[in-house]
Amino acid sequence: IVENGIHKGQSTWLLRQASPGAKIFSFDPKATIIQYWDPEVEYYVGDASFSKPGYNVKPFIDFAEVNWDVLIPNKGRALILFDDHQNHFKRLQQMRSFGFKVAMFDDNWPELQGDNYSLKQICDETGGKALHEPSFADTRVLVCDNFHMSDQFITNAEHRANRALMLSAVKTYFEGPPPLFHPKHLEFTKFGHKPRKDPTPFPLVLPKPSNRLLRYFAENLIPKPIVTTPQEFDYVGLGAGPAGLTQEDFGGHGCPCYVELW
Repeated sequence: IVENGIHKGQSTWLLRQASPGAKIFSFDPKATIIQYWDPEVEYYVGDASFSKPGYNVKPFIDFAEVNWDVLIPNKGRALILFDDHQNHFKRLQQMRSFGFKVAMFDDNWPELQGDNYSLKQICDETGGKALHEPSFADTRVLVCDNFHMSDQFITNAEHRANRALMLSAVKTYFEGPPPLFHPKHLEFTKFGHKPRKDPTPFPLVLPKPSNRLLRYFAENLIPKPIVTTPQEFDYVGLGAGPAGLTQEDFGGHGCPCYVELW
């Protein structure tokens, strides 16, 4: 299993519960915020100065730069969890080029939401146009990447070309509900946002809708979560999970999808 994005270690713990005997490789540029550490995981976190006595820790390297032929020769038996807030289309192309077949993508945001260009957004041929006000004439698609550090606009034609490539590469695409309750960030949108590097004299700013419309997006475009109350959280055993991780921490995993490539 490749865990690309660790945060506090919630998904590390969940993956270990699901597959106790799996070899897990975990990647994250930030090492200091990790709370749950697995002694069997091979970590690629932080810089060369970081160390964690008793754990297998190496400096972070981006998914695209890893020598996967050495690390995982049999990629047909590998599962990737992308939880790194990067452009999903970019990651889909990278995993395909390396020979991986199966992945789960967290942060699979609905149209006009979130901080990364998601597979769900790519599935929408209009690029979110259907959710704009009728008077909003600009048809460019906002592609968010790398925590808003590498955002850009593309034409609707480029967006449709991305969609066509995705559909040709993907054998199975399945959207699951968020594991837990709706986290607050489900109403985190791109409205009112503009890319930092937009070269146009008057950068496009997506008009922000009413709070009522934002609530509609969150309640109707995202499936209801599996676990909704603290009692259910404890009942399924998450309350007895890694020390220091709360229901709110686990609730940060929203809008997941499963992808299998041809």
